[in-house]
Amino acid sequence: MTPPDGSSSSSNIPENSKLEQRWGNGIDVGSVDKADLTQYTEWRISVYEGMTWKRAEDLVDYYADDFKDFTRDTFNICPIDVQKRLRDCLRERGVYVRKGRRIQVANELHKAVHEDSPWPDDDPDKPELVLRATIPAPPTAVTTTIPTPAAITTTLSAPLPPPLQSQHPLLPPPQPDMDGNSAIQQRCTRAR
Repeated sequence: MTPPDGSSSSSNIPENSKLEQRWGNGIDVGSVDKADLTQYTEWRISVYEGMTWKRAEDLVDYYADDFKDFTRDTFNICPIDVQKRLRDCLRERGVYVRKGRRIQVANELHKAVHEDSPWPDDDPDKPELVLRATIPAPPTAVTTTIPTPAAITTTLSAPLPPPLQSQHPLLPPPQPDMDGNSAIQQRCTRAR
C-alpha cells in the first residue's frame, strides 16, 4: 500500500511485520528502554487478541515464552494501563491472572509467567469453558408415569355453573328454546 503522500518506502510494511522482524525471537529486556518494553508488550497483546486459541494452555505457553525474561520491575516499567490490558487480554482467553483491589498487576503478570494457577471457583470472571466441567450434563431422556383411564375416577358432585352469557354484561342474554332452556343448558344436559 502506498502512503497517502505518494512516496514509497519501507514504511509500507505493516506495523506487526516490523515488530515481528525486530522481536520475533524475543526481547532483550536489559538493552531496551521503557518505550521498547511498552511497544513489545502492546505488540504481544495484539498478537494474542488476533489469534484463535483452542485451549488456554496454549496461550499460557506463548505468554511464558514471550515474557520469560520480564521481572516484576520490568513489568512495572510499562504503564499501568498496558499492564491491565495484558492482564485482561490473558484473562479473557482463559489464563488466570489474579485481579482485585490492592493487587499489584506487575506481580501477578510475573507470577503468571512462572506459575500455573487454577481459576478459583468464586472468581466471577472464571471462563465458561472451565465451568462446564463442573456442571452436570442434562438428562437425555425424561421418564414420566401417566395414569391410565382405569386409574382415574372422577365424580362430579357440584352443580354446573350458570351459563357464562348470563353472567357477562356485554353479551346478549341466552335465547331459550321451546321448553325454556338455553342452548348452553341443553348442551350440558346432553353431556351428562
